[in-house]
Amino acid sequence: MGALVEEGLRAEGLNGKIKVVGFDGIGDILPMIQSGDITATYFSNPYLQAGYGLAYDYAALKGDLDTSTMKPEDRMFTTKGVLISTSTIADFQKNFVDSKPDYDYSDLKFCISSPMDLNNLH
Repeated sequence: MGALVEEGLRAEGLNGKIKVVGFDGIGDILPMIQSGDITATYFSNPYLQAGYGLAYDYAALKGDLDTSTMKPEDRMFTTKGVLISTSTIADFQKNFVDSKPDYDYSDLKFCISSPMDLNNLH
């Protein structure tokens, strides 16, 4: 999608003039951020989402976590993502492209950015 937007803006001479932000931090968009054609993207951090999703499942399977005793707000939570812009792209490249983050998946509370507000689910 970002490539299509960039192509369309470039065709009209508007790339870099109209601010475009993406979502999911797809690798193809990184050069567009570096060139200034795209303003930013949000990387939802699948290392946290998938890794800790499996870690919670594994802990429950082993009997280390009893999900039936967990409060609802502890059963649903958000994980931290990374905003990738020209000012953060070098750190993102270093931490997520050139290497992979090293998380301790046995620390089940580490990944929680914030609990879900169960009163505002729609």
